[in-house]
Amino acid sequence: MDICYKMGNVGFNVRVAAFITYQDKILISKRKDKDYYSLPGGKIALEETSKETLQRELQEELGINISLEEMSLVRIVENFYPFEGRKVHEYLFIYKIELDDNDYAEKLINFENQDMKMKWVLEEEFVLLNIMPGIIKGITDNTFRHLIIKK
Repeated sequence: MDICYKMGNVGFNVRVAAFITYQDKILISKRKDKDYYSLPGGKIALEETSKETLQRELQEELGINISLEEMSLVRIVENFYPFEGRKVHEYLFIYKIELDDNDYAEKLINFENQDMKMKWVLEEEFVLLNIMPGIIKGITDNTFRHLIIKK
């Protein structure tokens, strides 16, 4: 069961995302019905740590096997935003993962959601795209930051 709650016009989520890099490329995802990109990940499940959830999500969705030690927490984002006519309050944990030649695949498919397309982009392109939340564009370094975004 995912950690999420809806009460009236307000939703609450606890999510995790992966900032996955390979050499000078960054992995992003895009749903067919959306006009923005995001990082791969998902809602954190009850009784799972954020790292365990991310490890499971990457395995189930993309077939990528990452150890917990390969994940480095780079952002905690407290995000307040409107979405599809309601208010959302979200905690987002973002981990940086650097793939090596053994883990990298040029073409990745989301096994759980065929409407989600995966794409590798260069860092120069990444900062120009419509990425949500937009604050993740600054993750290109390894510095940890706790950010609060209230729209």
